[in-house]
Amino acid sequence: MIGNLNLDRMRPCLSDYALVYGALKQKINLSKPKIINFRSLKNFDSELFKRHLDTAPWHIVQLFDEVDDQVHAWNLIMNDVLHDLAPVKKMIVRDKDIHIWAHPWCKNL
Repeated sequence: MIGNLNLDRMRPCLSDYALVYGALKQKINLSKPKIINFRSLKNFDSELFKRHLDTAPWHIVQLFDEVDDQVHAWNLIMNDVLHDLAPVKKMIVRDKDIHIWAHPWCKNL
């Protein structure tokens, strides 16, 4: 057996030579599902978002000396604000569900 090709030989009774045959197995190539994460903006309120940004503890970012630590703290605060108003959801899609025009190189066409 080679991959999905099954080879074998048979000795027919009327011939001196062995008959070699192959059978190709058919299998369905199912597209693998992909899980994408996105923020649901269904119930997003821009005024409430602005109020959350005003009341967020941004002063904590200034307590860190390293720029990387400041960026990490800022991202944590921003993600907390966004998580309250625009929660992260997961969706399972198949490869064939993603349209060809969704690729980045197609946006310039």
